[in-house]
Amino acid sequence: MNIFVIFALCDRKLRSPATIIMEVLAVADGLTALCTYGLEPYFNLFYKTIDVPGSRDTAVYYSFEQESDLEISILEAKQLVDLKYPLCAVHYFLQLFADNFHVVSILLTASLGMQKLIVIVWPFWSRANLTNRKTAVVCATCFLFSMVMNIPKMFVVSLTSDEDGSCIVSQPQKIIEYYVLTIYPILFAIVLISAVVVMLVSTCFILIILCRRKHIRGHTTLSKYEKKSCLLVVIVMIVFLLSEVPRIYLNTIIFDTYRSDSNQENIASYKVYTEIQNTMTVCFENLENKYVSELNINREMSTCARVSTDPEIQESVLEWVDYFTEDVSVHMSLIKRQLKGKLKSDYIDLIWTLGQTVDSQLDFGFRLQFHNFVSTLYCNNVTEDDVFDTIIDLESIYKNSCDEPIVLAMYNRLTFLILGSTPYSEPMNYILNIIWGHVDISLEDLKLFTEILKISMIVGCGSNFVIYIVMSEKLREAISKKCTCCKQ
Repeated sequence: MNIFVIFALCDRKLRSPATIIMEVLAVADGLTALCTYGLEPYFNLFYKTIDVPGSRDTAVYYSFEQESDLEISILEAKQLVDLKYPLCAVHYFLQLFADNFHVVSILLTASLGMQKLIVIVWPFWSRANLTNRKTAVVCATCFLFSMVMNIPKMFVVSLTSDEDGSCIVSQPQKIIEYYVLTIYPILFAIVLISAVVVMLVSTCFILIILCRRKHIRGHTTLSKYEKKSCLLVVIVMIVFLLSEVPRIYLNTIIFDTYRSDSNQENIASYKVYTEIQNTMTVCFENLENKYVSELNINREMSTCARVSTDPEIQESVLEWVDYFTEDVSVHMSLIKRQLKGKLKSDYIDLIWTLGQTVDSQLDFGFRLQFHNFVSTLYCNNVTEDDVFDTIIDLESIYKNSCDEPIVLAMYNRLTFLILGSTPYSEPMNYILNIIWGHVDISLEDLKLFTEILKISMIVGCGSNFVIYIVMSEKLREAISKKCTCCKQ
C-alpha cells in the first residue's frame, strides 16, 4: 500500500511540503510493516517446536487424594517455537527496527497535523517559510531522534550460537536494561502523548477555523475542497488514536511494573513463585483453621515468652519445621524429571535453573509459615503429645488436599516461565506480568493479545494509504498516469 503512495508522490508536479512528509511517512510505515510481518513467511519455514518429536503430551504425577497417577497436559509448552542462529538474531533485530520506524511514523503523523494547521492559520507565512528543504530537514530529524531512542535497545543482550546452532541469549546489560525498561517507555509515552495532543489540537483548530470562514464568507456550506480537508484530518486523527492509544497504556504499565519489581532478577520466575506461594498459603491456612477450632486455641499467637525463652522448645520447633518441610515440600525442580525426553534439553536446563530459584523462595516462605504454626501450638500450652499428633495428622491431610493444586499451579505456569525467560525481547517478562495481573490467560489468548498489538500498528501504517488515495484526486490521477505510462 505504501509503495503505491511512494510511487505516486515521486511526481515533481506534486512536490510540496505536505507531500514530502506524506512520502517519508509512507516509507516509515512501509518499513514498519515489513519489519513486523514481512519476513514471517520465511521464518515460518524454520520455526521448530521445543518438544522432542513423538514424545508424550502429558506429565504423570501421583495424586495422594485420588491414590492414583494424575496426567497433566504439557501440550501448550511443547507448542512453543524457536529459531536457530542466525535467524533468531535477524528476528530480534527486525522487531527492534519495527519499533524504530514506528516512532518515526508517529512523529511524522504529528508533523503532518502541525503542517496542515500552520497552512490554514498562517497561509501567507507558510508559503514563504515552509519550503521543501526545511520539510526534508524535519523528516531527517524525526528519523535521527527515533534512532537515538532505539539504538540502545539493540545492545541490551547479545545473541550467539552453541554447538548445535541453537540461539544463546546473554544476560542483559544492567545499565542498558534500566534504560530499556524505564527510560525508554517514558520517552515513548511522552512522544506518543505529545503526538496525540498535537493531533487533537490541530484537528480542533482546523475544524473551528474552517467553520468560522464559512460564516465570514456567508456561505451556508463548506466548499468541496474544505469538506475533504476536514474529513481527511478527522479520519487521520481517529485512526491514529485507535491504533496508538493502547500503547500508551501498555508502556505506562511496563514502567510501573519494572519500578515495583525492580529488585527481582526475573519477573516470570518471581510471578510463578508468587502464584504457587499463594496456593500453598491458602491451603495451609484452611488446615490451620481446622486445628485452631479443634484445639480451641488462639491462632494469632506465634510469639510468646514460653517459646522465646526456652531453648528446648525452640529446638523442638525447628526440628518439627525441618521434618515437615522436608517431607511435604513439592519442588519445582522435580518437574525436570517429568520433562526429560519431552522438551529440548536447553529448555529443561532453563526450567531447572529457574526452578531452583523458585524452590528456595518457596522453602523459605513455607518454613516461616509452618514455624509460626508450631510456635502457636506451644504458645497455647499444647502438650508435646498433642503437638506430635497434630503435626502427623496435618502432614497426611496436607499431602491429600494441598499437593495436587500446588503441582497443577506449577505446570499451568510452565509456558509463561519459559516465555518470560528467553528474552528475544527483554520486555516480554513485563508484558507477561501485566497480563498475569489482570487476567488468567492461556497461551492462545497471549498470542492473540500480542498479534492485536501488532495488527493495530499495521492498521495505522496502512490507513494513511487508504486515506490519501480516497481523499486526494491528484494522487489518484498521478497513480493512474504512472500506471498508464508503465503499460505503454
